[in-house]
Amino acid sequence: MGKPKSMEDPAFTRRWEALGRFIGSHMIFFAPACLVVGVIFAPWIGFFRPIVPTLFIFLSFQGSLRIRLKDLNAIVRRPIPALTILLVAFVGMPLAAWAASALFFPGNHDVMTGMVLEFSEPLAVMSFMWVSMYSGNLVMALVVIMVSSVLAPLTMPLTLSLLVGENVAVDSLGIMGQVLYMVAIPSIIGLFVNERSGGWGARVLAPKLVTPSRLVMLVVLTVNATAMASYLSQINWSTLGIAVLVLAFVIFGYALGLFIARLMRCSYEDRITFCFSCGMRNISLGAVIAADYFSGPVVFTVLIAIMYQQITAACYGKALEKAQRNHEASSKKLTP
Repeated sequence: MGKPKSMEDPAFTRRWEALGRFIGSHMIFFAPACLVVGVIFAPWIGFFRPIVPTLFIFLSFQGSLRIRLKDLNAIVRRPIPALTILLVAFVGMPLAAWAASALFFPGNHDVMTGMVLEFSEPLAVMSFMWVSMYSGNLVMALVVIMVSSVLAPLTMPLTLSLLVGENVAVDSLGIMGQVLYMVAIPSIIGLFVNERSGGWGARVLAPKLVTPSRLVMLVVLTVNATAMASYLSQINWSTLGIAVLVLAFVIFGYALGLFIARLMRCSYEDRITFCFSCGMRNISLGAVIAADYFSGPVVFTVLIAIMYQQITAACYGKALEKAQRNHEASSKKLTP
């Protein structure tokens, strides 16, 4: 009687690792598929949403296994890139969102409020997963997520008050607790494992966890998409215009981050972090605030971004990965 298949079987291991690579290289297809499945099967999948923060623990741990203490020192010595991301997130994008909504929806206070709220949210925890998948600067991503979450209780009410004259309260302890649970603590554990093992965590453990982490990521994308199901019934000619504007701004956020990174002559790893960090926001937080303080159109304006963030991230990730491969191939040809 033959032995059962296991992770020690070389053939099984190759197929298992190939599955992870296949998911990573085809996220441009998997991301919209997860959205469709989440929306269609929302009544059956939606009750899994409470477990999503716990799933993030595994994703954060796997990604942070490549972090070293010297990487943290590099951020301290060279803080300008991280500060630039925060400046874009908290100043540039809210101002641009306010101006665009005033231009295309003049006099529509709900749209203006929804756009400003959407693009003044702290950076998305999910951006850490995308930065990890495309080999970006994980330490910078972690730092800007943490700092933006700490500052959000101050910056969000201030931004809304200055740009649209609305006063809101933000649960600072709730935000920090969420980020600590989902990202900071598991990332510190991953860093500790890598340091104490002399790099074994990055060389051996992290690659073995790639496939399960990408399968978990697909589950997270699918479950998160269920939040949008009930709002799709509100689509009409008016809300379609709002949806188009939000889509344009989601695309613009990623592009702006990438453009600024190129202007600053950042490395490939930093460009990845700029792109995803500037492009992704904590929509769940914005949706809670919108539901507590504002009308349905504001909630719709904020939540519709769920349909775009992950698909746009997959498109940018694929394009950046392809551009980097072409650059490396060209560099090899030029090397004598």
